[in-house]
Formats: sequence, structure tokens, C-alpha cells
Amino acid sequence: MKTALILLFSLSLAACSGPFITLPGGELQGTLTEVPPSWGEGSETVQLETRPDDPYSINIWAVSTLGNLYVSSTREPRWLAHIEADPRVRMKIDGKLYELLATRTTDIEEMEAVSAAYAAKYQQDESPTMVNLFRLTPR
Repeated sequence: MKTALILLFSLSLAACSGPFITLPGGELQGTLTEVPPSWGEGSETVQLETRPDDPYSINIWAVSTLGNLYVSSTREPRWLAHIEADPRVRMKIDGKLYELLATRTTDIEEMEAVSAAYAAKYQQDESPTMVNLFRLTPR
């Protein structure tokens, strides 16, 4: 019985194209949508797809502020190398897919605004340090 459950679980994961909890996935599925003129708060967790030629997707936190959408990481995840090699990404928010371009930002004022937006949205006591910060804009 245990083996059958493990096999069923494994097959279920293989059938998913997107990420599953903390496990990365492949190409995201959804309705390709025009990028809005202004981003709302959106879902708590969204999905980010990198590496268009061999899609790699993850669940990630994102915030909107200053009229833009941002993703960030305080460490060196796999998706960071993908974006540095090819900045074309896709974001899935509430079932809609957006084709975007990821641009690293090091502007101190922008980083502080994004840090405050992360702290507010994700109810953190302190604003996180923005090390690897990317602004996502329409392609």
C-alpha cells in the first residue's frame, strides 16, 4: 500500500508542469495576458518561470510598488543564474501569465521602497535586506 501511495504521489508530481510547494517545475500553464498598467497587491505567492528554452519555475514572493513588480532573494538560488543568463521571464499570478523582462536594480531608494513593501505585505517585523532585487517590466 505504501509503495502504491508513493507511486501515485510521484505520478501526480510528474503530471504538474509548474512548481509544487518548494519543488521547482517546468513550463507554466495559464492564459497569456497583457501586462497591466499598474500592478495590484496580487497573491501572496506567485510563480516565476525562467530559462525560456528549458523552462524552470518556482513559487516565489513578489511585491508591487513604485508602479512595478519585483522579486528578490537574499541568497543565490538557481533562478538567479537563469535570469542573469537570459532576463526573459514569465510570471503566473491568479491563473494569468505575463511575459516580462527581469532587470537587476541596485538603486538604494528603490531597494528601500521594495524592502518596505515586502515587510508590509508579508507582515515582517523588519524590512528584509534587498540583495538580489529584480524589477519585472513588460517585454
